[in-house]
Amino acid sequence: MESACAGLGAGERSVIYLASGLKAAVVLIEEDRARRVAKNLGLAVAGSIAVLERGARLKKIPDLRSVYLSLLDQGIRFNADLLEQSLIRCGLGKLKQ
Repeated sequence: MESACAGLGAGERSVIYLASGLKAAVVLIEEDRARRVAKNLGLAVAGSIAVLERGARLKKIPDLRSVYLSLLDQGIRFNADLLEQSLIRCGLGKLKQ
């Protein structure tokens, strides 16, 4: 595992080590390389968009579009195409109407 995580940031390495040690059902990682490493190590990976989508489907997030727009306004870096695809999967149309 140590060699697989070589070159990752301390945060990503820690998340992967902890998730492996705890046999976590899922690990939340955003960075692409760290996601690939985690998957190669047999960990189930999700990102923030997947978590927010699930919250919307469970009716815990009443307005997913507003959440995405607010995150973008705050300078959180998300790919707008991914956010739009998420909204479409949830039956909510485009990010900006």
